[in-house]
Amino acid sequence: IGATTVMPKLPAFSIPALNIPKTTLLSSREVMPKLPTIDLTSIGIPAIDISSLKFWGLDINICLDESNSSPLNNSNEFIRFADKNDAQVGSIRGVSVANWSANYLNPVFFNKLRGAFLSSKADKFHAQYHFKQEISTALASYAKIGVEYSSGNGDYAEWLERSDKMEAISAGDIVSVKGGKITKDLNNAEQVMVVSHAPIMLGNTPAANNKDLGNSIVFIGQAPVKIMGAVTSGDFIIGQLNTPGYGIAKHPNDMTIDDFKLAVGRSWDTDESAGLKMANTVIGIHNSSFINLIKNLKEKADNNDARLKAIEAKLNLSPAHKKAGTVAKRK
Repeated sequence: IGATTVMPKLPAFSIPALNIPKTTLLSSREVMPKLPTIDLTSIGIPAIDISSLKFWGLDINICLDESNSSPLNNSNEFIRFADKNDAQVGSIRGVSVANWSANYLNPVFFNKLRGAFLSSKADKFHAQYHFKQEISTALASYAKIGVEYSSGNGDYAEWLERSDKMEAISAGDIVSVKGGKITKDLNNAEQVMVVSHAPIMLGNTPAANNKDLGNSIVFIGQAPVKIMGAVTSGDFIIGQLNTPGYGIAKHPNDMTIDDFKLAVGRSWDTDESAGLKMANTVIGIHNSSFINLIKNLKEKADNNDARLKAIEAKLNLSPAHKKAGTVAKRK
């Protein structure tokens, strides 16, 4: 029989349970006092919650899924214009949710919403009013998704090639035209114009492979323009040589002849906040301003003539005197 190893038996032991009495070291207390609530519903005034989406007009249901909404999009051409060789020269197209998103879910529209928040320093109700106006415009356009001979786009534009194909030029930039090409350098500009955001009509469209070599330029209508500083409705928007792409707002009474050379239009927005912004500007429809400038210059010339005649009268320099003096000198 082989040897068998027997393990020794270990002694068993137990630890008695410890009962630690519950002790409150710090009494519970409210860190922030509760603010009293005022209920005005009894007198017909509903409760106001400025943090709610409904207050800002955002409690809405917008479907951005093409498959669950209108199947129309601008690739569907309902009327196609072609020449005798069947080469397409234009069309009337549908408008879809994707097209609507491209028009409104973009930096230009979001900048308008930001401006609406900052448009009133008085109270949130004024901000709410301006904010809801922008939202209502977008919703009205959303409700018209389909086909109609109208557009929310606001200008008539033409595509123009960039002088420097690598220059970064985008919607709202103020540019100069030199020899039919555009650049943000305004020195020696033949024309000062604005890059379109969403034209209702676009002319001079290039071949598809050349589209990225230029930009759509506003010829007439209204478009957002990049500016610096405060602006009041009616101000002229003046391009700046030292800040390419941006302009400033100037009151009509402060305009000079040099300012008119760089003016792109007149603002239809009012925003007293500082910093960079976009101002909705009417372009190509401010010719009356030049007439007023010429009228003012004519009035100044007439005043100078009247003053000169008054001085001549005091010096007895009448036409007869002048003629007599000339005859005397000849003798």
